[in-house]
Amino acid sequence: MMMKRLVPLALAIPLAYEPVLAQQVLPPGQIDAAGNLKLGPVTLGRRQNGKLSITPDTLQILGHGSTGDASALTATVPLTGGTPVALSNLLPALYGRNFGALPNTGLDMTAALNRALSQAFESRRPLVLERGYYGVTQSGVGSDNRPYALLSKAVDLIGLGANAIDTVIYPLAGTANNVDILRVEAPANLGENFSLRNFMIDPSRSGTKYGGVGIYMVNLEGGNLSKALIENIRVKPGNDYSLYIKGTPTVATPQGAMANSQILRSMFDDGIKGEGVGDNVLWSSVVFRTSSTTRAAVEYTVTNYNPNFPSGIANLASIQVFENCNFGSLGPAILLHNGRHYVFENSNIEIGNEAMATGGLNGAMIDARGDVGPIVRVEFKGGHMGIFGSTTTATKFFRIDNVQNFVADGATLSMGRPGAVGVGFDITANARDTVIRAVRTNNPAAFASFVNDNGIGTMGVRKALPLVNGVTNVGGGVEAAGFTKTEDGFIRMYGVVSPGPGSPKVIAHLPPGFRPSETKRIGIVLQSGKVSNVELYGDGSVFYAGSTNEPISLNSIVFQNDPVISEIMQAR
Repeated sequence: MMMKRLVPLALAIPLAYEPVLAQQVLPPGQIDAAGNLKLGPVTLGRRQNGKLSITPDTLQILGHGSTGDASALTATVPLTGGTPVALSNLLPALYGRNFGALPNTGLDMTAALNRALSQAFESRRPLVLERGYYGVTQSGVGSDNRPYALLSKAVDLIGLGANAIDTVIYPLAGTANNVDILRVEAPANLGENFSLRNFMIDPSRSGTKYGGVGIYMVNLEGGNLSKALIENIRVKPGNDYSLYIKGTPTVATPQGAMANSQILRSMFDDGIKGEGVGDNVLWSSVVFRTSSTTRAAVEYTVTNYNPNFPSGIANLASIQVFENCNFGSLGPAILLHNGRHYVFENSNIEIGNEAMATGGLNGAMIDARGDVGPIVRVEFKGGHMGIFGSTTTATKFFRIDNVQNFVADGATLSMGRPGAVGVGFDITANARDTVIRAVRTNNPAAFASFVNDNGIGTMGVRKALPLVNGVTNVGGGVEAAGFTKTEDGFIRMYGVVSPGPGSPKVIAHLPPGFRPSETKRIGIVLQSGKVSNVELYGDGSVFYAGSTNEPISLNSIVFQNDPVISEIMQAR
Protein backbone atom coordinates (compact mmCIF):
# COMPACT_ATOMS: atom_id res chain seq x y z
CA MET A 1 0.00 0.00 0.00
CA MET A 2 1.35 3.44 -1.01
CA MET A 3 2.64 5.37 1.97
CA LYS A 4 1.67 9.02 2.35
CA ARG A 5 3.65 11.79 3.97
CA LEU A 6 2.36 14.80 5.75
CA VAL A 7 2.84 18.20 4.14
CA PRO A 8 5.50 20.26 5.98
CA LEU A 9 4.20 22.52 8.74
CA ALA A 10 3.94 25.61 6.54
CA LEU A 11 1.61 23.78 4.15
CA ALA A 12 -0.17 21.33 6.48
CA ILE A 13 -2.90 23.84 7.16
CA PRO A 14 -6.61 24.27 6.64
CA LEU A 15 -7.35 26.00 3.35
CA ALA A 16 -10.29 28.28 2.64
CA TYR A 17 -11.51 30.36 -0.24
CA GLU A 18 -13.15 33.79 -0.31
CA PRO A 19 -15.55 35.33 -0.93
CA VAL A 20 -18.04 32.81 0.54
CA LEU A 21 -20.96 33.05 2.91
CA ALA A 22 -18.93 31.27 5.60
CA GLN A 23 -15.43 29.91 5.81
CA GLN A 24 -15.24 26.36 4.47
CA VAL A 25 -12.43 24.10 5.61
CA LEU A 26 -11.02 21.68 3.04
CA PRO A 27 -9.47 18.28 3.81
CA PRO A 28 -5.88 18.25 5.12
CA GLY A 29 -3.20 18.62 2.50
CA GLN A 30 -0.75 15.83 1.82
CA ILE A 31 2.08 14.86 -0.51
CA ASP A 32 1.91 11.26 -1.69
CA ALA A 33 4.85 9.02 -2.50
CA ALA A 34 4.89 10.26 -6.10
CA GLY A 35 5.38 13.84 -4.88
CA ASN A 36 1.83 15.00 -5.75
CA LEU A 37 0.35 17.75 -3.58
CA LYS A 38 -3.28 16.88 -2.84
CA LEU A 39 -6.31 18.30 -1.09
CA GLY A 40 -8.48 15.23 -0.77
CA PRO A 41 -8.90 13.91 -4.34
CA VAL A 42 -7.72 17.15 -5.96
CA THR A 43 -4.09 17.33 -7.17
CA LEU A 44 -2.78 20.87 -6.92
CA GLY A 45 0.82 20.37 -7.96
CA ARG A 46 3.93 18.30 -7.60
CA ARG A 47 7.03 18.35 -5.39
CA GLN A 48 10.33 17.64 -7.13
CA ASN A 49 13.92 18.28 -6.13
CA GLY A 50 12.84 19.97 -2.94
CA LYS A 51 10.58 22.47 -4.77
CA LEU A 52 6.81 22.62 -4.95
CA SER A 53 5.13 23.58 -8.26
CA ILE A 54 1.43 24.54 -8.12
CA THR A 55 -0.70 24.23 -11.25
CA PRO A 56 -2.88 27.37 -11.40
CA ASP A 57 -5.63 25.79 -13.51
CA THR A 58 -6.45 23.37 -10.66
CA LEU A 59 -7.21 26.24 -8.31
CA GLN A 60 -10.67 26.92 -9.77
CA ILE A 61 -12.80 26.05 -6.73
CA LEU A 62 -16.52 26.21 -7.33
CA GLY A 63 -19.39 26.21 -4.87
CA HIS A 64 -22.10 28.34 -3.31
CA GLY A 65 -20.87 31.91 -3.00
CA SER A 66 -17.60 31.23 -4.83
CA THR A 67 -16.43 33.14 -7.89
CA GLY A 68 -14.10 30.35 -8.90
CA ASP A 69 -11.29 32.88 -8.48
CA ALA A 70 -8.15 31.15 -7.27
CA SER A 71 -6.70 34.49 -6.21
CA ALA A 72 -9.17 34.46 -3.29
CA LEU A 73 -7.95 31.10 -1.98
CA THR A 74 -6.14 31.68 1.33
CA ALA A 75 -4.06 29.67 3.75
CA THR A 76 -3.60 30.27 7.47
CA VAL A 77 0.14 30.01 8.06
CA PRO A 78 1.16 29.62 11.75
CA LEU A 79 4.59 31.08 11.12
CA THR A 80 2.98 34.41 10.16
CA GLY A 81 0.85 34.61 13.26
CA GLY A 82 -2.20 33.08 11.64
CA THR A 83 -2.73 35.85 9.05
CA PRO A 84 -4.37 34.43 5.91
CA VAL A 85 -2.13 34.59 2.81
CA ALA A 86 -3.63 34.53 -0.69
CA LEU A 87 -2.27 31.53 -2.53
CA SER A 88 -2.31 33.62 -5.73
CA ASN A 89 0.58 35.54 -4.20
CA LEU A 90 2.59 32.33 -4.27
CA LEU A 91 2.06 31.84 -8.02
CA PRO A 92 4.62 33.08 -10.58
CA ALA A 93 1.98 34.83 -12.74
CA LEU A 94 -1.52 36.26 -12.69
CA TYR A 95 -4.24 35.05 -15.05
CA GLY A 96 -6.78 37.31 -16.69
CA ARG A 97 -9.62 34.88 -16.02
CA ASN A 98 -9.17 35.36 -12.29
CA PHE A 99 -10.10 39.02 -12.71
CA GLY A 100 -13.12 38.35 -14.90
CA ALA A 101 -11.27 38.80 -18.21
CA LEU A 102 -12.91 35.97 -20.13
CA PRO A 103 -12.27 35.40 -23.85
CA ASN A 104 -14.83 34.90 -26.61
CA THR A 105 -17.78 36.41 -24.74
CA GLY A 106 -18.34 39.33 -27.10
CA LEU A 107 -18.66 41.49 -23.98
CA ASP A 108 -16.60 44.48 -22.91
CA MET A 109 -13.51 43.15 -21.12
CA THR A 110 -11.89 46.57 -20.64
CA ALA A 111 -12.47 46.93 -16.90
CA ALA A 112 -11.49 43.35 -16.12
CA LEU A 113 -8.27 43.58 -18.13
CA ASN A 114 -7.35 46.90 -16.53
CA ARG A 115 -7.91 45.40 -13.07
CA ALA A 116 -5.61 42.55 -13.98
CA LEU A 117 -2.96 44.89 -15.43
CA SER A 118 -3.07 47.04 -12.30
CA GLN A 119 -2.66 44.03 -10.01
CA ALA A 120 0.18 42.71 -12.17
CA PHE A 121 1.98 46.01 -11.67
CA GLU A 122 1.34 46.09 -7.92
CA SER A 123 2.51 42.50 -7.44
CA ARG A 124 5.34 42.77 -10.01
CA ARG A 125 4.19 39.63 -11.78
CA PRO A 126 3.34 38.78 -15.41
CA LEU A 127 -0.24 38.80 -16.62
CA VAL A 128 -1.21 35.82 -18.76
CA LEU A 129 -4.23 35.82 -21.09
CA GLU A 130 -5.64 32.56 -22.35
CA ARG A 131 -6.45 31.99 -26.00
CA GLY A 132 -9.40 33.83 -27.47
CA TYR A 133 -10.80 37.28 -28.24
CA TYR A 134 -11.05 40.21 -25.81
CA GLY A 135 -13.12 43.27 -26.74
CA VAL A 136 -12.13 46.65 -25.28
CA THR A 137 -13.05 50.32 -25.57
CA GLN A 138 -11.95 53.66 -24.12
CA SER A 139 -11.47 53.65 -20.36
CA GLY A 140 -9.35 56.71 -19.60
CA VAL A 141 -7.16 59.59 -20.73
CA GLY A 142 -3.42 59.82 -20.06
CA SER A 143 -1.67 62.82 -18.55
CA ASP A 144 -0.65 63.72 -22.11
CA ASN A 145 -4.38 63.91 -23.04
CA ARG A 146 -4.31 60.76 -25.16
CA PRO A 147 -7.36 58.51 -24.64
CA TYR A 148 -6.73 54.80 -24.19
CA ALA A 149 -8.52 51.48 -23.69
CA LEU A 150 -5.98 49.42 -21.74
CA LEU A 151 -3.28 50.82 -19.45
CA SER A 152 -0.17 48.79 -18.67
CA LYS A 153 2.45 50.24 -16.36
CA ALA A 154 5.19 48.34 -18.16
CA VAL A 155 4.28 44.84 -16.94
CA ASP A 156 4.81 41.52 -18.69
CA LEU A 157 1.72 40.84 -20.81
CA ILE A 158 1.72 37.38 -22.34
CA GLY A 159 -0.79 35.54 -24.49
CA LEU A 160 -1.02 31.77 -24.28
CA GLY A 161 -0.30 29.82 -27.43
CA ALA A 162 2.57 29.59 -29.87
CA ASN A 163 1.10 32.09 -32.34
CA ALA A 164 0.18 35.73 -31.96
CA ILE A 165 -3.22 35.03 -33.53
CA ASP A 166 -4.22 32.76 -30.63
CA THR A 167 -4.83 35.66 -28.23
CA VAL A 168 -6.49 38.74 -29.73
CA ILE A 169 -7.38 42.14 -28.24
CA TYR A 170 -9.71 44.22 -30.39
CA PRO A 171 -11.57 47.55 -30.08
CA LEU A 172 -15.32 47.19 -29.82
CA ALA A 173 -17.58 48.82 -32.37
CA GLY A 174 -17.92 52.54 -31.74
CA THR A 175 -14.45 53.01 -30.23
CA ALA A 176 -13.19 56.40 -31.44
CA ASN A 177 -10.33 56.39 -33.92
CA ASN A 178 -8.07 58.41 -31.62
CA VAL A 179 -8.14 55.87 -28.77
CA ASP A 180 -4.86 54.04 -28.17
CA ILE A 181 -5.81 50.38 -27.81
CA LEU A 182 -2.93 49.46 -25.48
CA ARG A 183 -1.03 52.18 -23.65
CA VAL A 184 2.26 51.13 -22.04
CA GLU A 185 3.43 53.81 -19.64
CA ALA A 186 6.49 53.73 -17.43
CA PRO A 187 5.79 55.14 -13.95
CA ALA A 188 8.34 57.32 -12.20
CA ASN A 189 11.60 55.47 -11.56
CA LEU A 190 10.18 52.24 -12.97
CA GLY A 191 9.56 50.59 -16.34
CA GLU A 192 12.60 48.38 -16.88
CA ASN A 193 12.65 44.73 -17.90
CA PHE A 194 9.13 44.15 -19.20
CA SER A 195 7.77 42.23 -22.16
CA LEU A 196 4.86 41.98 -24.58
CA ARG A 197 4.59 38.48 -26.07
CA ASN A 198 2.34 36.22 -28.10
CA PHE A 199 -0.78 38.27 -28.80
CA MET A 200 -2.46 40.27 -31.54
CA ILE A 201 -4.25 43.61 -31.65
CA ASP A 202 -6.86 43.65 -34.42
CA PRO A 203 -8.48 47.07 -35.02
CA SER A 204 -10.85 45.71 -37.68
CA ARG A 205 -12.12 42.66 -35.79
CA SER A 206 -15.56 44.28 -35.42
CA GLY A 207 -15.86 44.63 -39.20
CA THR A 208 -14.72 48.26 -39.39
CA LYS A 209 -11.45 49.80 -38.26
CA TYR A 210 -11.87 51.19 -34.75
CA GLY A 211 -9.43 52.74 -32.32
CA GLY A 212 -6.22 54.62 -33.07
CA VAL A 213 -2.64 53.58 -32.39
CA GLY A 214 -2.36 49.85 -31.70
CA ILE A 215 0.36 50.04 -29.02
CA TYR A 216 1.41 53.42 -27.62
CA MET A 217 4.53 53.34 -25.43
CA VAL A 218 5.53 56.44 -23.46
CA ASN A 219 7.87 57.26 -20.58
CA LEU A 220 6.24 60.18 -18.79
CA GLU A 221 6.93 61.47 -15.28
CA GLY A 222 10.54 60.31 -15.16
CA GLY A 223 9.73 56.70 -16.03
CA ASN A 224 12.45 54.61 -17.61
CA LEU A 225 10.91 52.64 -20.47
CA SER A 226 13.85 50.38 -21.25
CA LYS A 227 15.14 46.81 -21.48
CA ALA A 228 11.91 45.74 -23.14
CA LEU A 229 11.25 42.54 -25.07
CA ILE A 230 8.52 42.58 -27.71
CA GLU A 231 8.20 39.15 -29.30
CA ASN A 232 5.66 37.43 -31.53
CA ILE A 233 3.31 40.42 -31.56
CA ARG A 234 1.08 41.39 -34.48
CA VAL A 235 -0.90 44.60 -34.88
CA LYS A 236 -3.21 44.48 -37.90
CA PRO A 237 -4.12 47.52 -40.08
CA GLY A 238 -5.98 50.31 -38.31
CA ASN A 239 -6.54 54.05 -38.28
CA ASP A 240 -3.04 55.00 -37.13
CA TYR A 241 0.43 53.57 -36.58
CA SER A 242 0.56 50.00 -35.27
CA LEU A 243 3.29 50.95 -32.78
CA TYR A 244 4.11 54.45 -31.56
CA ILE A 245 7.11 54.89 -29.25
CA LYS A 246 7.14 58.27 -27.53
CA GLY A 247 10.18 59.22 -25.49
CA THR A 248 9.99 62.29 -23.26
CA PRO A 249 13.56 62.68 -22.00
CA THR A 250 14.27 64.57 -18.81
CA VAL A 251 17.33 65.26 -16.72
CA ALA A 252 16.58 62.08 -14.74
CA THR A 253 15.98 59.85 -17.78
CA PRO A 254 17.71 61.40 -20.80
CA GLN A 255 17.98 58.21 -22.83
CA GLY A 256 14.46 58.26 -24.31
CA ALA A 257 12.04 55.37 -24.69
CA MET A 258 12.78 51.72 -25.43
CA ALA A 259 16.51 51.99 -24.74
CA ASN A 260 18.43 48.68 -24.72
CA SER A 261 15.43 46.77 -26.06
CA GLN A 262 14.62 44.02 -28.56
CA ILE A 263 11.68 43.59 -30.92
CA LEU A 264 11.66 40.09 -32.40
CA ARG A 265 9.54 38.01 -34.81
CA SER A 266 6.67 40.51 -34.90
CA MET A 267 4.48 42.18 -37.53
CA PHE A 268 3.22 45.76 -37.64
CA ASP A 269 0.73 46.12 -40.48
CA ASP A 270 0.46 49.91 -40.26
CA GLY A 271 4.05 50.80 -39.55
CA ILE A 272 5.85 52.11 -36.51
CA LYS A 273 6.68 55.63 -35.42
CA GLY A 274 9.54 56.29 -33.05
CA GLU A 275 9.74 59.72 -31.49
CA GLY A 276 12.45 60.21 -28.89
CA VAL A 277 13.77 56.63 -29.10
CA GLY A 278 16.71 55.73 -26.85
CA ASP A 279 20.02 53.94 -27.41
CA ASN A 280 20.59 50.38 -28.60
CA VAL A 281 17.33 49.06 -30.04
CA LEU A 282 17.34 45.82 -32.05
CA TRP A 283 14.61 44.92 -34.55
CA SER A 284 15.08 41.36 -35.80
CA SER A 285 12.87 39.35 -38.20
CA VAL A 286 10.14 41.99 -38.04
CA VAL A 287 7.63 42.78 -40.80
CA PHE A 288 6.70 46.44 -41.34
CA ARG A 289 3.77 47.35 -43.60
CA THR A 290 1.37 50.25 -44.10
CA SER A 291 -2.18 50.48 -45.38
CA SER A 292 -1.92 54.26 -45.90
CA THR A 293 0.13 56.30 -48.37
CA THR A 294 0.68 58.95 -45.71
CA ARG A 295 2.45 56.71 -43.18
CA ALA A 296 5.93 55.27 -43.49
CA ALA A 297 6.59 51.65 -42.63
CA VAL A 298 9.24 53.00 -40.24
CA GLU A 299 9.42 56.66 -39.18
CA TYR A 300 12.15 57.42 -36.69
CA THR A 301 13.38 60.24 -34.48
CA VAL A 302 15.78 59.49 -31.64
CA THR A 303 16.09 61.41 -28.41
CA ASN A 304 18.44 64.38 -28.34
CA TYR A 305 18.31 65.67 -24.78
CA ASN A 306 21.06 68.12 -23.93
CA PRO A 307 20.27 71.64 -22.75
CA ASN A 308 23.61 72.90 -24.05
CA PHE A 309 23.20 71.51 -27.57
CA PRO A 310 19.43 71.41 -28.20
CA SER A 311 19.73 71.18 -31.98
CA GLY A 312 23.14 69.56 -32.34
CA ILE A 313 24.39 66.00 -32.22
CA ALA A 314 25.95 66.09 -28.77
CA ASN A 315 23.40 63.70 -27.23
CA LEU A 316 21.80 61.85 -30.13
CA ALA A 317 20.79 58.32 -29.22
CA SER A 318 22.97 55.68 -30.87
CA ILE A 319 22.61 52.28 -32.53
CA GLN A 320 19.27 51.35 -34.09
CA VAL A 321 19.63 47.96 -35.80
CA PHE A 322 17.15 46.40 -38.25
CA GLU A 323 18.23 42.91 -39.34
CA ASN A 324 16.48 40.35 -41.54
CA CYS A 325 13.36 42.53 -41.68
CA ASN A 326 10.73 43.02 -44.38
CA PHE A 327 9.36 46.43 -45.32
CA GLY A 328 6.29 46.67 -47.54
CA SER A 329 4.68 50.07 -47.85
CA LEU A 330 2.23 52.12 -49.89
CA GLY A 331 4.01 55.29 -48.77
CA PRO A 332 7.71 55.68 -48.04
CA ALA A 333 9.30 52.61 -46.51
CA ILE A 334 11.78 54.33 -44.19
CA LEU A 335 11.81 57.96 -43.04
CA LEU A 336 14.67 59.04 -40.75
CA HIS A 337 14.52 62.46 -39.04
CA ASN A 338 17.74 62.35 -37.00
CA GLY A 339 19.98 59.84 -35.25
CA ARG A 340 23.38 58.34 -34.76
CA HIS A 341 24.23 55.02 -36.42
CA TYR A 342 21.36 53.15 -38.04
CA VAL A 343 22.01 49.68 -39.46
CA PHE A 344 19.71 47.96 -41.98
CA GLU A 345 21.11 44.53 -42.76
CA ASN A 346 19.92 41.78 -45.12
CA SER A 347 16.41 43.17 -45.33
CA ASN A 348 13.81 43.27 -48.11
CA ILE A 349 12.32 46.72 -48.76
CA GLU A 350 9.53 47.26 -51.30
CA ILE A 351 6.92 49.91 -52.05
CA GLY A 352 4.30 50.40 -54.73
CA ASN A 353 0.87 49.48 -56.05
CA GLU A 354 -0.64 52.77 -54.86
CA ALA A 355 0.14 56.41 -55.55
CA MET A 356 2.66 57.74 -53.06
CA ALA A 357 1.55 60.78 -51.12
CA THR A 358 3.23 64.06 -51.95
CA GLY A 359 3.84 67.04 -49.71
CA GLY A 360 7.45 66.68 -48.67
CA LEU A 361 7.93 62.92 -48.96
CA ASN A 362 10.25 63.51 -51.94
CA GLY A 363 9.15 60.45 -53.89
CA ALA A 364 11.82 58.40 -52.12
CA MET A 365 11.49 54.86 -50.84
CA ILE A 366 14.18 55.45 -48.21
CA ASP A 367 14.40 59.07 -47.08
CA ALA A 368 17.33 59.86 -44.76
CA ARG A 369 16.16 63.39 -44.28
CA GLY A 370 17.77 64.72 -41.11
CA ASP A 371 15.21 67.52 -40.83
CA VAL A 372 14.85 67.34 -37.04
CA GLY A 373 18.61 67.11 -36.53
CA PRO A 374 21.65 65.61 -38.24
CA ILE A 375 22.00 61.92 -38.95
CA VAL A 376 25.43 60.45 -38.29
CA ARG A 377 26.14 57.12 -40.03
CA VAL A 378 23.51 55.03 -41.77
CA GLU A 379 24.43 51.57 -43.10
CA PHE A 380 22.49 49.51 -45.62
CA LYS A 381 24.20 46.11 -45.86
CA GLY A 382 23.06 43.65 -48.48
CA GLY A 383 19.36 43.17 -48.95
CA HIS A 384 16.98 44.02 -51.77
CA MET A 385 15.08 47.22 -52.55
CA GLY A 386 12.25 47.26 -55.08
CA ILE A 387 9.73 49.75 -56.51
CA PHE A 388 6.77 47.98 -58.08
CA GLY A 389 3.24 48.61 -59.34
CA SER A 390 1.82 50.62 -62.21
CA THR A 391 0.30 53.39 -60.10
CA THR A 392 3.04 54.27 -57.65
CA THR A 393 4.72 57.63 -58.20
CA ALA A 394 7.91 56.72 -56.36
CA THR A 395 10.95 57.83 -58.37
CA LYS A 396 13.92 57.36 -56.03
CA PHE A 397 15.31 54.49 -54.03
CA PHE A 398 17.46 56.52 -51.64
CA ARG A 399 17.34 60.20 -50.84
CA ILE A 400 20.30 61.22 -48.68
CA ASP A 401 20.09 64.70 -47.23
CA ASN A 402 21.46 65.93 -43.88
CA VAL A 403 23.55 62.79 -43.28
CA GLN A 404 27.19 62.33 -42.38
CA ASN A 405 28.49 59.00 -43.72
CA PHE A 406 25.64 57.11 -45.38
CA VAL A 407 26.94 53.68 -46.50
CA ALA A 408 25.20 51.48 -49.09
CA ASP A 409 27.04 48.17 -49.28
CA GLY A 410 26.03 45.28 -51.53
CA ALA A 411 22.35 46.19 -52.01
CA THR A 412 20.35 45.21 -55.11
CA LEU A 413 17.88 47.74 -56.56
CA SER A 414 14.93 46.52 -58.66
CA MET A 415 12.78 48.93 -60.66
CA GLY A 416 9.53 47.15 -61.48
CA ARG A 417 7.40 50.09 -62.60
CA PRO A 418 6.45 49.73 -66.29
CA GLY A 419 8.21 52.44 -68.30
CA ALA A 420 9.60 54.03 -65.14
CA VAL A 421 12.74 56.14 -65.15
CA GLY A 422 14.11 56.71 -61.68
CA VAL A 423 17.13 57.56 -59.57
CA GLY A 424 19.03 55.06 -57.45
CA PHE A 425 20.70 57.53 -55.08
CA ASP A 426 19.71 61.18 -54.82
CA ILE A 427 22.53 62.71 -52.75
CA THR A 428 21.92 66.34 -51.81
CA ALA A 429 24.45 69.09 -51.12
CA ASN A 430 23.84 68.57 -47.36
CA ALA A 431 25.17 65.00 -47.42
CA ARG A 432 28.78 64.32 -46.40
CA ASP A 433 31.02 61.32 -47.00
CA THR A 434 28.42 59.06 -48.58
CA VAL A 435 29.76 55.62 -49.56
CA ILE A 436 28.34 53.62 -52.50
CA ARG A 437 29.89 50.16 -52.52
CA ALA A 438 29.03 47.15 -54.76
CA VAL A 439 25.42 48.23 -55.39
CA ARG A 440 23.67 46.46 -58.28
CA THR A 441 20.51 46.74 -60.32
CA ASN A 442 18.62 44.23 -62.45
CA ASN A 443 17.47 46.91 -64.90
CA PRO A 444 19.98 49.69 -65.62
CA ALA A 445 17.79 51.12 -68.38
CA ALA A 446 15.14 52.03 -65.80
CA PHE A 447 17.40 54.65 -64.25
CA ALA A 448 17.80 58.12 -65.67
CA SER A 449 20.69 58.45 -63.26
CA PHE A 450 21.81 55.67 -61.00
CA VAL A 451 23.59 58.20 -58.76
CA ASN A 452 22.63 61.87 -58.70
CA ASP A 453 25.45 63.18 -56.54
CA ASN A 454 25.67 66.70 -55.16
CA GLY A 455 27.15 65.64 -51.84
CA ILE A 456 30.43 66.51 -50.16
CA GLY A 457 33.13 63.85 -50.25
CA THR A 458 31.02 61.06 -51.74
CA MET A 459 33.03 57.83 -52.00
CA GLY A 460 32.82 55.14 -54.65
CA VAL A 461 31.16 57.37 -57.27
CA ARG A 462 32.87 58.64 -60.43
CA LYS A 463 32.23 62.35 -60.89
CA ALA A 464 32.89 64.67 -63.81
CA LEU A 465 35.71 67.15 -63.18
CA PRO A 466 34.57 70.79 -63.57
CA LEU A 467 36.90 72.24 -66.24
CA VAL A 468 37.55 76.01 -66.46
CA ASN A 469 39.42 78.63 -68.53
CA GLY A 470 38.74 77.06 -71.91
CA VAL A 471 39.99 73.59 -71.00
CA THR A 472 38.10 70.76 -72.76
CA ASN A 473 38.04 66.99 -72.95
CA VAL A 474 39.90 65.73 -76.01
CA GLY A 475 36.89 63.64 -77.07
CA GLY A 476 37.06 61.01 -79.77
CA GLY A 477 36.13 58.22 -77.34
CA VAL A 478 38.99 59.10 -74.97
CA GLU A 479 38.07 59.03 -71.28
CA ALA A 480 36.65 62.36 -70.10
CA ALA A 481 38.08 64.19 -67.10
CA GLY A 482 36.75 63.02 -63.78
CA PHE A 483 37.62 62.04 -60.23
CA THR A 484 36.56 59.71 -57.43
CA LYS A 485 37.24 59.24 -53.75
CA THR A 486 38.06 55.91 -52.11
CA GLU A 487 37.10 54.95 -48.58
CA ASP A 488 40.67 55.29 -47.37
CA GLY A 489 40.63 58.94 -48.39
CA PHE A 490 42.46 58.81 -51.75
CA ILE A 491 41.24 61.15 -54.49
CA ARG A 492 42.02 59.78 -57.95
CA MET A 493 41.73 61.84 -61.13
CA TYR A 494 41.43 60.42 -64.63
CA GLY A 495 40.86 61.42 -68.24
CA VAL A 496 42.70 63.42 -70.92
CA VAL A 497 42.12 67.14 -71.46
CA SER A 498 43.31 69.82 -73.88
CA PRO A 499 44.49 72.89 -71.91
CA GLY A 500 44.17 75.30 -74.82
CA PRO A 501 46.17 78.51 -75.08
CA GLY A 502 47.33 80.64 -72.18
CA SER A 503 49.12 78.08 -70.01
CA PRO A 504 50.24 77.94 -67.25
CA LYS A 505 46.79 78.38 -65.73
CA VAL A 506 44.05 76.86 -63.55
CA ILE A 507 42.43 74.11 -65.59
CA ALA A 508 39.81 72.70 -63.14
CA HIS A 509 38.23 73.01 -59.70
CA LEU A 510 37.68 70.18 -57.22
CA PRO A 511 34.55 70.57 -55.06
CA PRO A 512 34.53 70.50 -51.23
CA GLY A 513 35.26 67.11 -49.76
CA PHE A 514 37.77 66.32 -52.51
CA ARG A 515 40.37 68.99 -51.85
CA PRO A 516 43.82 68.60 -50.29
CA SER A 517 44.47 69.93 -46.82
CA GLU A 518 47.77 71.37 -48.10
CA THR A 519 49.24 72.23 -51.50
CA LYS A 520 50.18 69.18 -53.59
CA ARG A 521 52.62 69.18 -56.56
CA ILE A 522 52.20 66.10 -58.77
CA GLY A 523 53.91 65.08 -61.99
CA ILE A 524 51.87 64.44 -65.13
CA VAL A 525 52.53 63.07 -68.59
CA LEU A 526 51.81 65.04 -71.78
CA GLN A 527 50.70 63.47 -75.05
CA SER A 528 54.21 63.82 -76.45
CA GLY A 529 55.64 61.85 -73.54
CA LYS A 530 57.14 64.89 -71.91
CA VAL A 531 56.70 65.35 -68.15
CA SER A 532 55.17 68.40 -66.50
CA ASN A 533 53.32 68.98 -63.23
CA VAL A 534 50.12 70.29 -61.69
CA GLU A 535 49.59 71.94 -58.34
CA LEU A 536 46.50 71.27 -56.22
CA TYR A 537 45.40 73.94 -53.74
CA GLY A 538 43.17 73.90 -50.69
CA ASP A 539 40.50 75.93 -52.48
CA GLY A 540 40.15 73.14 -55.06
CA SER A 541 42.12 74.80 -57.84
CA VAL A 542 43.99 72.45 -60.22
CA PHE A 543 46.87 74.52 -61.66
CA TYR A 544 48.72 73.34 -64.79
CA ALA A 545 52.33 74.58 -64.60
CA GLY A 546 53.32 73.75 -68.19
CA SER A 547 53.47 76.13 -71.15
CA THR A 548 52.37 73.85 -73.97
CA ASN A 549 48.77 73.30 -75.05
CA GLU A 550 49.19 69.64 -75.99
CA PRO A 551 46.79 67.13 -74.31
CA ILE A 552 47.38 66.27 -70.65
CA SER A 553 46.75 62.90 -68.99
CA LEU A 554 45.30 63.26 -65.45
CA ASN A 555 45.54 59.58 -64.57
CA SER A 556 48.67 59.99 -62.48
CA ILE A 557 47.08 62.45 -60.07
CA VAL A 558 46.41 60.66 -56.77
CA PHE A 559 46.50 62.18 -53.30
CA GLN A 560 45.04 61.50 -49.88
CA ASN A 561 42.99 63.67 -47.58
CA ASP A 562 41.15 62.84 -44.36
CA PRO A 563 39.73 59.31 -44.87
CA VAL A 564 36.95 59.76 -42.34
CA ILE A 565 34.14 62.27 -41.80
CA SER A 566 34.87 65.55 -43.57
CA GLU A 567 33.67 67.64 -40.67
CA ILE A 568 34.60 67.11 -37.03
CA MET A 569 31.63 65.88 -34.98
CA GLN A 570 30.93 67.36 -31.60
CA ALA A 571 31.84 65.04 -28.75
CA ARG A 572 28.86 63.46 -27.06
